[in-house]
Amino acid sequence: MIGLLILSVCSVPIVDLVKYVRMSHESVNSIAIIETLSQDKSGCHVAYIFNGLSKNGEQIPYNDSNDADCSLYASLKAGQKIAILYLSSDPAVSVLKSQLSLPLGEMIFLGVFGITSLYYVFLGLSTMRRLRQLRKDGQQTEAIIFDRWKIRVDDSATFLVAYAFKASTSQGQQIITRAEENKEVYEYCHVGDALTVCYLPEKPEKVCRIIFNKFSKPLREEDYSSNFKKVADRMNLNGAVLIRLLLPFSRYPFR
Repeated sequence: MIGLLILSVCSVPIVDLVKYVRMSHESVNSIAIIETLSQDKSGCHVAYIFNGLSKNGEQIPYNDSNDADCSLYASLKAGQKIAILYLSSDPAVSVLKSQLSLPLGEMIFLGVFGITSLYYVFLGLSTMRRLRQLRKDGQQTEAIIFDRWKIRVDDSATFLVAYAFKASTSQGQQIITRAEENKEVYEYCHVGDALTVCYLPEKPEKVCRIIFNKFSKPLREEDYSSNFKKVADRMNLNGAVLIRLLLPFSRYPFR
């Protein structure tokens, strides 16, 4: 999703780059007459009219508007003639001839963010492919948690769990150690707990994942005491509510 979001942002400079390439290869020189000049916070703009050849070879008037450097803008006035370029296949698309230049900034932007977005898209697709492989060909075994830690950066934290398991591979039994980000396992499990892990036999050191269900985690004495107290409190509360509903005029206090 991050890659697709960045890729959508890159669509704006792509449009400018495509326009430059088309203008460089299929443009027609023409002369336009400036109609209006305007300037705002976004820059200077020139609106003009010109005659372009349609697909039928007829001269048709076209109106267009483009951005201009403020230095050029200062020397222009309404009614003045100016050189333009328009697309032979689509005369409605034009540009001031003096303003046509290689969009270097857009190319750098596309180079940096385009590669970044493609990397994230590739990473996401690769992860999805591995998950499909795990669901289809994965094998399950028992893993032992041997470490857990938290990395805090500013107001956010990353929860990591390290575990080891025996995997059946073409080279026999191997002990694989891995660490993955898993907040639930970090919160509900301790070092020494046994959990289920799913892995690919052909590359268990790269493709494996904890299968965690907090209701099937190892039950310790402190967990039992805590859970028993929660259940007892809930039963007392529900019982008090039931008594109040059945006996609304009872003398017994609400507990």
